[in-house]
Amino acid sequence: MKIEGRLFRKYVRAFMVVVGGMLVFGGLIDVYFSYTENKAALVRLQREKAALARVRIEQFLRLASCGTSCVVSFIAFCSALHRMPCLDIPASFVLNPRLGSYPSSWGRGTEHTGIFR
Repeated sequence: MKIEGRLFRKYVRAFMVVVGGMLVFGGLIDVYFSYTENKAALVRLQREKAALARVRIEQFLRLASCGTSCVVSFIAFCSALHRMPCLDIPASFVLNPRLGSYPSSWGRGTEHTGIFR
């Protein structure tokens, strides 16, 4: 059974154009929605990263302010101890440049024993 005719070919071409156009249009719609979903996911990810960075910066600033206030308080405490006449603390103990050491003979000798190493 052989079908010939210009009318049949005309309908086949029209059918192929309509089906092809619908496939291309459906693909374009799919690409558009995929783009908007990926864009929304990227915005969510960037907001999460920004929130995490904000939390880390706040923690750092809290620790930095606590550290500086602790250092200032410690310096004030040491200078107040050094000025107190009732305590008999040798100056070499308070003003020792080596952190973590103390004079083992309390001013009678020059030997130092390390606390932290």
